Amino acid sequence: MRQEIISYDMLNKLERFFPRKVTIKHFIPGTQDSYGEKTVGTWVNVTGLIELPCQISPAEGGKQQRTDMTPVIYTHRIVIAGYYPEILETYQAVMDGDVTFEIMKIENDSQQITTPLLVKLLIN
Repeated sequence: MRQEIISYDMLNKLERFFPRKVTIKHFIPGTQDSYGEKTVGTWVNVTGLIELPCQISPAEGGKQQRTDMTPVIYTHRIVIAGYYPEILETYQAVMDGDVTFEIMKIENDSQQITTPLLVKLLIN
């Protein structure tokens, strides 16, 4: 009988390693009001991506060039317990309900167990 070295149920048993909660939000652009003025858009929660267990750490000053050649500096790395391929780089991550990060890059987890995000802290 073959036994797996890694238990894919392990994240359920490692709650203390993912002590924070993150909610993923996407932007809904504004429309025009009755006077023809453009209204301000809003960030709304993405269904199924609310209060996800995660951990956060400094990103050690990582940097990359985007396809438009804009340099990007990451401030933090968020690792979400669980695999969420539907998260996009145009979304935001809100940690513990009040700290907002711009998602700069989504790293690949070859085992599809976690979702690592490279993010930049947004100052409100």
